Amino acid sequence: MDTNGIFSDFAPTDKKTWRALAEKELKNLSYQELLTWEIVPKVEIEAYYDRTTTKFSPNPYYAAAPEQGKARHWQNLPYLEVGDPVAANKEALSQLNSGADGILFGISLPSVSVSFFESLLENILLPYCQISFVLENNLDKKDFLEAYATYLHQSQDAETLPQIVGFCKAAGEEANLDSSLSRNIFAKMPHFQCFMIEIEETQAWNVALAKALKKYTQLLQVLEKEPFSFTQVGFSLPQIDNYFLAIAIQMSLRKLAAFIAAQTSAKPLAEVAKAIRIHTYTRLWAQEADTHTNLIRNTTQAMSAILGGCDSLSVLPFAPPTPAGHALAQRMARNVSLILTEEAYFDKVNAPLAGSYFVETLTQKLSEDVWAQFQS
Repeated sequence: MDTNGIFSDFAPTDKKTWRALAEKELKNLSYQELLTWEIVPKVEIEAYYDRTTTKFSPNPYYAAAPEQGKARHWQNLPYLEVGDPVAANKEALSQLNSGADGILFGISLPSVSVSFFESLLENILLPYCQISFVLENNLDKKDFLEAYATYLHQSQDAETLPQIVGFCKAAGEEANLDSSLSRNIFAKMPHFQCFMIEIEETQAWNVALAKALKKYTQLLQVLEKEPFSFTQVGFSLPQIDNYFLAIAIQMSLRKLAAFIAAQTSAKPLAEVAKAIRIHTYTRLWAQEADTHTNLIRNTTQAMSAILGGCDSLSVLPFAPPTPAGHALAQRMARNVSLILTEEAYFDKVNAPLAGSYFVETLTQKLSEDVWAQFQS
């Protein structure tokens, strides 16, 4: 209601009136061709929405639970490829001492041992930061986790272990649990995010999300037979240049995953939704000649990731690694999240896009199509 008369000079309008005026201005041109878009296959979006055309969802699905006294918090996880664990440790400590919340280590070695973790994590205070891993296919996930669990219990005070939260993403292993699940391993790490379902970039995001939710359902069915819960399964996905679609993808994913997980949990749906873990990462750009443009792209992708409700974010360097530019690129990548927090105040509002006619409609349309494909 306009209590101050600010808009009293403007007559109220609706979408029907707006479309009639738009078609009049277009004259012989097609409204359908010019002002509607197929944002993903079979999902169309128009140029204008208002309160008469938008269905608002009453549930708080849009962002993760607030942390550390902030309305909105996400983990800033720089990505570090591990070749030499000693060198990786030095770089990780530099990142953590410069504002990072944790580290996402990329492990491509054929095998690891307890001594590997002793070198990699030396002087890193695990109870106070998030240490996570991406494993390549040639590294056995079970062996890796056994070595990590052994290291934790040899080097850490047992009382601090419940504070450790991390995840281990292994390509191609999400639905193959027989060789990976071990009660002894996860009993030692009850808060470790065991499985991350990787969603690869595609033009057909509705299809990709439906496939990911089917994998998610398979994992939950297995976990029901084990002493684990849905909170130990999450999602990992890349950010894309389509700003609003990237936001809607995350919102739809959290909404639908929460509905599935709630079937196996006694917790309220809203609480389940906030416990769904979504990790996102920006692209690793290859064009050296366009590095500054790539930095802007990384920033807008990080913005859409945060607005979409990610729990953790890895901003990859804006340029390919070179001896001269590696340190600068890593520092600027880490600082993207810091600037969005400390200078752009992205942490001040939990769900700033809740109520947006366009985003709400896009999320609803995408969710409906993904759910239909999930059920087929």
